[in-house]
Amino acid sequence: MGNRRGNNASKVERGFRGIKITDSVRIGVSLTLENFRNNPDEFEYEFPSSLSNLERAYVHKMSLKYGLKSKSRGKNQSRFVTVYKIDGSSIVKQDGLLTLEKECRDIVGQLLLKFPVSPKERADLLPITERSQSLINRDPNSFRKNNGRLASIAPKVPPSWGGKSCLQRRKDLPIWDFKSAIIQTIETSQIILVTGATGSGKTTQVPQFILEDAFVKQRPVRIIVCQPRRLAVTTVSERVAQER
Repeated sequence: MGNRRGNNASKVERGFRGIKITDSVRIGVSLTLENFRNNPDEFEYEFPSSLSNLERAYVHKMSLKYGLKSKSRGKNQSRFVTVYKIDGSSIVKQDGLLTLEKECRDIVGQLLLKFPVSPKERADLLPITERSQSLINRDPNSFRKNNGRLASIAPKVPPSWGGKSCLQRRKDLPIWDFKSAIIQTIETSQIILVTGATGSGKTTQVPQFILEDAFVKQRPVRIIVCQPRRLAVTTVSERVAQER
């Protein structure tokens, strides 16, 4: 039994070689799957449809590694991945198909012409993770309003120095030796670019450095995390919060 598990794990790892994704998505998918697997009250989790084909393939392979099942549904831009546990999930292996006779299709067509589908009803047909992001019938001015929300967030002084319980693990990261240099560069520059190897701690530790420096100096600070995927933003924010 142990050898079979080892063979399956090695097959999954070999399958990763053909899938090239960003470090933020890799960390986000791993943390999401780990939290989902360890939560006894959750049986299904939907990844957003904004994932690319390669990123969905990575979710499928990582699900196997975590002992979970996964299924892609939807078409084109609405295609998304659902990860589920075998026990307690309502996911079936194949989606049911409903075939209508011509007479039924004609009646449905007439009803839709007489009673068109409203924008709200269209939004309700979207995947659960996308309903709050629907752009159907959206006022263009709302884009500017959302940008204005960032400016309306008041800078605050951090209430504590932060994650002392994770301090030793953080010190083991390669980026820890550059903490002073990064803070000093931020003080003297408007824009800085931090580069490093995967897993060096760039994404999670730079926000921590800024928060800790702000607490020591009792200076208000505001940090905005920007990532190409919403999943990466939430997981990075959760990781920083856990360390504090």
